Amino acid sequence: MATQAPPQQPTPSLPQTSRPAPRNRLHSLTGMRAVAAAMVFVFHTTQPQISPFTGTTAARAARWFTCFGPIGVSFFFVLSGFVLTWAVRKDDTPGRFYRRRLVRIYPNHVVTFAAALVLFASAGVMTGTKATTPRLWLPNLFLLHAWTPHLDVQLGVNPPSWSLSCEALFYLCFPLLYALIRKIPPRALWATAGVITALVVAVPALAYAVLPGVHGAGVLGLPVTPDQLWLVYVFPPARLLEFALGMVMARIVLTGRWVPIPTAAAALLAVGGYFLTFSLPFLYRFEAATIVPLALLIPAAAAAEGRGRRSVMRSRVMVRLGDLSFAFFMIHAVMLVTLTRLFAGHQQWSDGQAYGVIAAYATLSLAAAWVLNTFVERPMVRHFSQSRALRATD
Repeated sequence: MATQAPPQQPTPSLPQTSRPAPRNRLHSLTGMRAVAAAMVFVFHTTQPQISPFTGTTAARAARWFTCFGPIGVSFFFVLSGFVLTWAVRKDDTPGRFYRRRLVRIYPNHVVTFAAALVLFASAGVMTGTKATTPRLWLPNLFLLHAWTPHLDVQLGVNPPSWSLSCEALFYLCFPLLYALIRKIPPRALWATAGVITALVVAVPALAYAVLPGVHGAGVLGLPVTPDQLWLVYVFPPARLLEFALGMVMARIVLTGRWVPIPTAAAALLAVGGYFLTFSLPFLYRFEAATIVPLALLIPAAAAAEGRGRRSVMRSRVMVRLGDLSFAFFMIHAVMLVTLTRLFAGHQQWSDGQAYGVIAAYATLSLAAAWVLNTFVERPMVRHFSQSRALRATD
């Protein structure tokens, strides 16, 4: 994630056989990160533990926004593979790459981990299990908690951090995956993307085929078992497919194999995928329903920016919000739970008041994200993403 909003400058045209300089950033994709983070936020604000809505409004909101969070997370996973492939440095080494990624994500994780543990994790907000025992908080601290099928471990301490456990695997595998994907002939890249997409769709089918079905309400009130939820939504090797797909899509653009799909058309496909989720078996709603639109939307936006097309996602406001999106993603659950406890309690809000409460939650969470980004994320990246020797030669 970028550390500061850049000045608005013309973006050079995208070559057909090469890419811009490694440090050139795709501003439109940064702006789109803000939208994905907002989707995750809306998803969490409509969950029963947090939602200020009551009665039928609460039920409708929970139903309509159930897939907002999964779609936002899937976007981040595909985007991660895309941008890391786009920005590969010829003189890079695995050690330098790992250092940059660790400094990028781990300081925010540690700070939000500590804040969550102090403020609410001991009460087991999401699962009812206290997170003060090493069995729960130790895997979380070291980003291993997505590797277990136990829900209380996955969602212990700061619940959204399970996705960082997946990202840690992505980063670990990236040098090897990049070496393999780079060897794929350009003419075979689209076929490779199709195979990976088929595997993404096959994961929920596998879960339904080999894991026992749900009896009763299921986990967290969803029509799935804990093992099914883990295999399809949380298990890092399963989510690695989306990251790899993002890498392949970046190679398609960089090798001149991209077809001119308008960004608006890809966005409409994503909206269609969202509505498709309501008619699919539940496990297909997490990634399968929207993986194709998301895999097209990201390169479409990148290619459009390379051609100099204007986009609201490239505005200063959206780019700045995108810069804050990682900090926002990491801190918003801590803020939501804390604010709910402090101010909402068992208050019965009207629908109008509930919308105001969510707006207040968003504003305060964004303010907390600014603090985290300004005083933790950016300083750590600035001072520790390179060794002293490399900084001295810059």
